Amino acid sequence: MKLIKLKILLFMVFVILVQVTAFAADYNKLGISAFRSGNYRQALVYFRKSIGVTRSRMGARHQHVATAYNNIGLVYKKLGQYSKALSYYKIALQIRLERLGPIHLEVANSYNNLGTLNVATGKYRSAARYLYKALGIRLKKLPPNHPRIGVTYNNLSYAYENMRDKKKAIYYARKAVSVLTRSLGFRHSKTQSTYKHLMKLKRKYSGQNQEGL
Repeated sequence: MKLIKLKILLFMVFVILVQVTAFAADYNKLGISAFRSGNYRQALVYFRKSIGVTRSRMGARHQHVATAYNNIGLVYKKLGQYSKALSYYKIALQIRLERLGPIHLEVANSYNNLGTLNVATGKYRSAARYLYKALGIRLKKLPPNHPRIGVTYNNLSYAYENMRDKKKAIYYARKAVSVLTRSLGFRHSKTQSTYKHLMKLKRKYSGQNQEGL
């Protein structure tokens, strides 16, 4: 009899956890939809609801909470509120490191987001450090021609362009174009924007002793 009761209790706990996960995922999807449509304030509402639902049943350090914090960071970056974006990105990274370990792809995503945020705020050396961490994980975990590797190369190119390191800026832009061409095709919008960035760099440095560009 006790064993039956225990099984029923465990089943009820499982059902509750599944429901909580589903509710949190639904709020997160609604938040992403609002974000993509440019309704950033509504996106924040949904992402915060996702955090509330998950924290109430699974605790404050659950990986779904980290996802919502990361998404809130994305919203604040889009709104130009960089200090708030930084705070949420760092909380997401801390939780992901605790829950997933140092070489998980979600950790790489956090490093990449912190890198691009630092580019936006003019902290280019710090940006490069974060982006190299993201790149190291992605190179270990993803195929060599995965689009996210190409995107990371391109982000590094922007960081080095702003540091006025023309050789590294062009080097990483070339690698980005190469990876994205192989993974997405040359006519893909992401490849095209990266190629335009490379061409811009070539024009920018054409009179600065850059033979063979």
